[in-house]
Amino acid sequence: MDQTQLQGYDILFYDYDGLRAELKASVNLFYEFLVWLFGSPILAINNALPKAHERPMSFGYDDVVMVCHSLGAVVARLALLRATREGKNWVSKVKLVLFAPAHKGARVVELALEVSTHFSFLSLFSGGARFKSPLIDQLKRNSPELVDLESGTKRELVDGKNRHLVANKVCIAELEHIVFNDTFCEDPEGETIRHSTHKTVCKPRHRFLRKTYLKPLEKLLEALK
Repeated sequence: MDQTQLQGYDILFYDYDGLRAELKASVNLFYEFLVWLFGSPILAINNALPKAHERPMSFGYDDVVMVCHSLGAVVARLALLRATREGKNWVSKVKLVLFAPAHKGARVVELALEVSTHFSFLSLFSGGARFKSPLIDQLKRNSPELVDLESGTKRELVDGKNRHLVANKVCIAELEHIVFNDTFCEDPEGETIRHSTHKTVCKPRHRFLRKTYLKPLEKLLEALK
């Protein structure tokens, strides 16, 4: 892959608790991050750059691509929907690239086990106790939260408006068992990444098949064109 294709782009990682945090709380925090990013981009990037490469005070982003995996797609969409309703002028700069999105529902306990390398198995199920997370109910298929997300998005898309709410690209895992791969609103049909699981669908490394190494990055680059 020609790495010059990524010139001119900054890569920012946003971290949140994807298993224990309440959905609306996560959305509010991400929304506040977006307001800060678009309102003070110079602070967002200059803190991470050597002094010789700092940007001028007039610096701003022309486009922001949100690359989201699983629950991240729900968090990002809800934050973007709120910004749209509030008339934020930066929403039109946003593109969505989604990997194994959970906006049509997810099996949260299975997800916890899928990422259990980050959580002690005993801490999840010590003494036979059920893994507790508000997301177990909030990400159920057809939960009130997910129904509101879809109906709210449909309302904002009436008459061809607010196209930033439609994903630019959706990639789904061939060996998916965590989320449901149904199409959301006017999103494009999901593109299947062969041999991928819910956990590996967005990762540029594949343990066994080197030929799929660049597939997630290729899909991202397609969305930048």
